[in-house]
Formats: sequence, structure tokens, C-alpha cells
Amino acid sequence: MDGRVARFRSFFFLVLPVVFLSAFAAEPDTHPGRLWLIENQGVLEFHTWTARLEPEFTGLQDMDAVGTDYSNGDAWLYGASRLVSIADDRVEEFRLTGLPEGNAVALEFDDLNGQSWIAIGSTLVRVSSDGVVLGQQALDADIVALAFDRMRERIWAAMPRKVAVFDPGGNPLFTIEYRQAGRIHDLAYDRGLDRIWVTSHAGVQWYAPNGTPGGAFASPIQPFADHIGADGEGRIWIADAHDVAALSAKGEVLLNLPVFSPSTGYEAGGRSRGLFADPWDDSAWAINGRWAVQIGANGEILRAVEMRVGGMPRSIRSGALHYDITPPAVEIRKPQAEDFANDNTPGFLVTYSD
Repeated sequence: MDGRVARFRSFFFLVLPVVFLSAFAAEPDTHPGRLWLIENQGVLEFHTWTARLEPEFTGLQDMDAVGTDYSNGDAWLYGASRLVSIADDRVEEFRLTGLPEGNAVALEFDDLNGQSWIAIGSTLVRVSSDGVVLGQQALDADIVALAFDRMRERIWAAMPRKVAVFDPGGNPLFTIEYRQAGRIHDLAYDRGLDRIWVTSHAGVQWYAPNGTPGGAFASPIQPFADHIGADGEGRIWIADAHDVAALSAKGEVLLNLPVFSPSTGYEAGGRSRGLFADPWDDSAWAINGRWAVQIGANGEILRAVEMRVGGMPRSIRSGALHYDITPPAVEIRKPQAEDFANDNTPGFLVTYSD
């Protein structure tokens, strides 16, 4: 076998959800943001602007990790040796062979090359969008997080004490030895500042795209932050089990507040399962086992949504956010003579007096 076993369309039941909101503003459903959430009965698609929950995709409760296609918001998921895509309510499944046993901890989709990067234990797996296993890289330790640099088409794979970087073909480019105390927990690519942010026991640090270390800051969340995200607008979001904080690019603490705690009422569902920066409105979404909570740029909780389907709460395990911030198209061309023509010549009036 060449890594592809079976390709077929799968049929799944759709279960209509019930959404419980602690805050909700009725707005036209034109916002492109979507949260894809893996839960104990399947997968949920949640529209972040209207808090509208699409019918549940059942039969996918064994998924481990989810990523999104930057170009269109489609979801790509992996679990139990299956790669699954969800596009316009159509579910397509690919069964894979020859992969390591165990759960995936992260998935990043490379829309420029049509492939998924999947972290399974200490192995980085690359699978094409039509279900072909393109390669596997065995790393020195278990992978804890992935980040995709779309500008350079590179994948960054974080391990507890180092970060490995690969090109689109899976060729290793360089490895960063982490010199700070403790272990790495998460990393994120910052498209605005063009750097990689890492959170660890030692705090927060950034690296240039070539691996050169930059500034390091203490974390306002103690003892450490589990999750990190960058909105591309100069704001860095971090979270631990219960709290969320935001930093400036210089390490200034912009906000620090409890989210999943008795003081907010969102403690049901336990510890945080993910944090996603949304550059659309400079906010961030934090999820735990039951709630999706949106935190505004000024530290206010904008809305909180309890995930229920058919009146029953769902247990969320992981998620991914799609946001549509489309970069402008830039054309470089040789100037033409007519580009400098002035067709609106002003008139001059000269008067003489004695």
C-alpha cells in the first residue's frame, strides 16, 4: 500500500443543537468566523458572530485534533487512523495505514500545498488532502504543539525542550534548543509581527523566522500558561486552566482575568481546553469542557455560550478557530508612461497692479 487505504464519502447523522447564551447580540450572519469543536458525541460548527450552532456532525467522537483551511474555513480532523474533512456540510473520510498508535495532539492544515500536518506522539505526519500519507518524521521527543508559518509554508513542531522546523516537503530546516527553564507548552505564529511565540514554565518568548531568539517576558499567569495565540495586530493572548491574559509585543500586561472560575459562573466543564485569538475584533475565544467564552480587548466578557445539543451538554475536548482576514493582493509591475500623466492641470491667474 502507498499509504492510502480507502477513500469514500461517509454519511453522518445531523443533530439539531440548542444554544444557551449568557450574552447575545442579534447581528446578520455575515461574520466569517467559525469555531470547530470536537466533543464527546461528534463535531460542532459554531459561528462566532451570531453564536449560531450548526447541526452536530455525529460519528466523529473519536477525533483527537482539528485544524482549519485558512482559505475557506473548512475543517480537517484526525483520530483513530482517520483523516476527515468537513466542507459545506459534506463529510469525507480517508482511512490511513502505517501511522503510529496513539492520539494526535495537534493538526495544522497547509492550504497552499493541500496537506495536513499531524502530531502523533513523537512523529510528525504529513498527509495530502486526498488521503495519501506523504511522509513521517520521527522527532527526539513527544510533540506538544504545532504552528504553521503560512508566509514561508513552514511547520514548527514544539517539543518540551526544543522546536523543529520543516519545509513543505517535510525536509528539516533547523532546530531550536530551548534555553529557558522548564518545558514548552504551546507556540503560535504571529502573522503581523512575523515571529513565533512560545509559552513555557519560564514565561513567554519569541523567535524570528530563522530561529534567532528575541525578547522574553514573565507571564502574568502563574505558575505558567498552557496556551498561547497571536492576533496579528500586536496582541498576544495566553491562558492557563482558569485565567486568560493579554500582552503587548513588548511584554506589557494588557489584561488578566479569571474566566473558568466560580466568580464568572463558567467553571462547569473544568479547565481550559484551548485559546484562539480573533483578529476580526481584537478578541479571543477560550474554551473548556462545556463553555466557549469570548473576551474583549478591554478585558470584558463579550459572550459565553454553553454547548448543548438536544438539551444535553456536550463535553468539548479541543477546537480550532477560522477567521477570515484576507491579505491584500499586491501586484508588482513596471511603471508605464501614462502612470505619471497629469490630466487635471490647474489654472493660474496672474494680475498686475501699479
